[in-house]
Amino acid sequence: MASNWFSAEKGGNESSLFFSFTDDEHIDLLFDLIKEINSNLETNNPIKAVVVPIERFI
Repeated sequence: MASNWFSAEKGGNESSLFFSFTDDEHIDLLFDLIKEINSNLETNNPIKAVVVPIERFI
């Protein structure tokens, strides 16, 4: 957890970053659940998710 990702800017936000390796079926379910959670938020701080393909690794 970092108190400010961009130290040159004032008023940063606390954030957590998680990552996972999974298949498309689980990604689709996760995105559906995130959409549902975000549609019921009382704040302007939605959960965000990104799918990044891994083309090469060692």
